[in-house]
Amino acid sequence: LLGRRAKNEHELIALYAALISHGTEIDAKSVAAMTPQLDPAHVSTAMRALETPGRLRRASECVVEFQGKHAIALALKVSDPHVPIGSGPYGRAAVC
Repeated sequence: LLGRRAKNEHELIALYAALISHGTEIDAKSVAAMTPQLDPAHVSTAMRALETPGRLRRASECVVEFQGKHAIALALKVSDPHVPIGSGPYGRAAVC
């Protein structure tokens, strides 16, 4: 999501907090209040980074690509990443 490795654990936590904030529409100050030692300014900065056009989509594509290389994904032969989990040849068993 950053386009590089996080500099430290604090930066990574701020990024996760920004994802939570965007996903739940909770403001940066409230998310920071739920996370020990996290400043709202850091969450706001991470939120702005996530708003870069295409950044979240590219990160999601990287995750799908990475997961597709695991043995279980290869065994289930789910070749289309847009197919919902559980709709492959093994149905709901693939979810668990």
